[in-house]
Amino acid sequence: MPPSGSAFQGIARLDPGHKLVLEAGRIRIERFHRYSPVPKAEFANSEEAVDQLDTLLREVIAEHMISDVPLGAFLSGGIDSGLMVALMDRVRREAGSAQPIRTFTIGFGEEGRL
Repeated sequence: MPPSGSAFQGIARLDPGHKLVLEAGRIRIERFHRYSPVPKAEFANSEEAVDQLDTLLREVIAEHMISDVPLGAFLSGGIDSGLMVALMDRVRREAGSAQPIRTFTIGFGEEGRL
């Protein structure tokens, strides 16, 4: 899929950190977030770094899983989306939820590609 494309003809995606605003029948795109680098963290060893990353990812995922409707995730086929769903399931189980994480994916019938 091209960088500005989507799964739907005539619909484009927004760039990261941008939002679409519709007011008085007019559409405009606004930037709502600017990346600000944080100071580099220092760790005693790689195990400490991995533990800290695991803790941060689980905290962020838990915050994003607060919902009054069933949760779902889009699996792109890459490692990152699979990792996020695995962590979502871990957070869900730790919270004692029996509600499974619904996953979705999309495919295109291009010849020579899976």
